[in-house]
Amino acid sequence: MLRHVCRDRGATLARIRDGIVPAPTLRAMAATIVIATALVGAALGSFRGGVQIAYAAVKLPAVLLGAAALSAPVLTAVGAALGRPARLASDLVLVTTAVAFGALLLAACTPLVLLARAIAMPYHEVILCVVATFAPIGP
Repeated sequence: MLRHVCRDRGATLARIRDGIVPAPTLRAMAATIVIATALVGAALGSFRGGVQIAYAAVKLPAVLLGAAALSAPVLTAVGAALGRPARLASDLVLVTTAVAFGALLLAACTPLVLLARAIAMPYHEVILCVVATFAPIGP
């Protein structure tokens, strides 16, 4: 499923729109979010070292999964208010798919974060560079 998200987002969105939302898709997207953001969190936590590496590796996936879990019902409610049929399961898969794709992009930049760590670049400058890197990325 992850391969389809990366190579053919249009077909993946069409499957979600058509109501084809199997539980394995949701599990695959959640696992992708956890693994990819845990790697990024560990890299960012390496600036402080020690136990902060583990905290950051747990914290970043929890924040993104929590945001996705809170966003899906809001998306469903707004859609229902605008006259769209309520589809909470589809909206949850849609949100987690989008977050998983973003998590993969963020994980792709992890070597750059580690390079910045290796050359002793200050933490806040690294964060600003990561944000600037992802700012122009749109749908």
